[in-house]
Amino acid sequence: MTDMTLSLLDGTHEEAGLRRLIRQYAHSQEGYDARLYDLWDEWNDEFFEGRMVPSLIQLTDPGQTQCYGCCTTFSGLAGIHSAIKIRRSILDGTLRDLKHGNRDPQGLRRFLEDVLLHEMVHQWHHEVTGETDPPDYRGHGPAFSAKVNEIGAALGLPRVGRTRMKRDHADKGLESPQHWPHNVRPEGYYLGAHVPSSTDKPPGVFLPLDIEQAIPLLREHFDAEELCRRLGEPAKVAGIKKAGQMEYIVKWSDGTGSTINRQSLLTHHDYEKCEHCRGYGVERGD
Repeated sequence: MTDMTLSLLDGTHEEAGLRRLIRQYAHSQEGYDARLYDLWDEWNDEFFEGRMVPSLIQLTDPGQTQCYGCCTTFSGLAGIHSAIKIRRSILDGTLRDLKHGNRDPQGLRRFLEDVLLHEMVHQWHHEVTGETDPPDYRGHGPAFSAKVNEIGAALGLPRVGRTRMKRDHADKGLESPQHWPHNVRPEGYYLGAHVPSSTDKPPGVFLPLDIEQAIPLLREHFDAEELCRRLGEPAKVAGIKKAGQMEYIVKWSDGTGSTINRQSLLTHHDYEKCEHCRGYGVERGD
């Protein structure tokens, strides 16, 4: 499958008009970022043969708990085929591999722009090649890997494995394509803003049952201050459900989730005034 929308118009007044129309439409939408559109144009020409149709790019919640961004089909405006959504909170430095970094603004910006490049590879396969990786690879199989290694070679980056499966990357001494290009950028590229999970804390921490002893460990490894702050703001709680006899799963309005011990929930959260707690039956003695 090859999309010919722009290739047939390449270099014509019609193409320039289509690009202006898409940019004007995007400017009217929430989460517009002019720099990302400029980068998209630059990278489309440099890495994708100029063959992709300009995407709607938004700084917004991609709606997937663990993802920094996503690329989906789009049909809201004639001419646009794809929408790329990137988490705005990346720039706050509060997500996963960023929360233990130094939150350098330039470093966070570089990280965000690399999310765009990653999603453009998905767009390339959606629109141009039509190649679909098997479901087990979650979009990060041989087709995705081949394209990122092609781009990586142009950028001077190390190769990644054939798929996201451990047998295809870690067992061969390579990084996973699932986290490209963040996991192959040279040390210091993000200016200290990116600290991968594997290096910012041990793989597991055993917590004592006594809450007074557990809190220092939580603060050291799991940013407990941020957790308590968010628990104290019921408006940001999107839902709570019971996960076991002594814990609950709290879903936040940004799409992330946390498993909270019942004692911590009752101690730090005004459950009696929270509509979500009442709706999910959180109460003392539960």
